[in-house]
Amino acid sequence: MGVEEVFDYNPIQKNPISEINNKWVFFILIALIAPVLETLIFQIFLIRGCFVFLYLLFGKRLSEVKTLWVSIIFSAIVFGLFHFFDLTYIIIMVFLGLFWGIVYYYSEKRSFSSFITISILHSLYNITIVAIEEFKSVFNFL
Repeated sequence: MGVEEVFDYNPIQKNPISEINNKWVFFILIALIAPVLETLIFQIFLIRGCFVFLYLLFGKRLSEVKTLWVSIIFSAIVFGLFHFFDLTYIIIMVFLGLFWGIVYYYSEKRSFSSFITISILHSLYNITIVAIEEFKSVFNFL
C-alpha cells in the first residue's frame, strides 16, 4: 500500500452500514447504537469474561496483570476481526481495540464509569470518521 492509498483509504465505503440512505438512521447507528453494543460486547463481556475464565483456569499461576493484558489483547483481536471489511481496517481496529481496552481498565481502576467512558469515546471516534468523510470534498484537504 503506497502513500496515496493510505490517504485515500476510506473505511466508511467498505462498511455495510454506510449503505443506509437515511442520514438520521445512519447517525443513530454509528453514534449511539454501535458504540454502546460494541462496548457491552468487547469491553464488558469479553474483557471481564476472559479475565474470569483465565483466573478460573490458571488461578494465581498467572498474575493479575498478565491475565488483564491477555484479556485486553484477546478483546482487541476479536474487535478487529469483527470489523472485517479488509485487512487494513482489521489492523486499525485491533489497535483501536487495544486503546479501548486500556482506557476501560484505567477508567475502572479510577472508579469512573468505564461503560460510559468507552461508549462516549467510541461514539466520538465514529462521528469524527464520518464527519471527515462527509466534509472531505467540501474542504478538499484530504
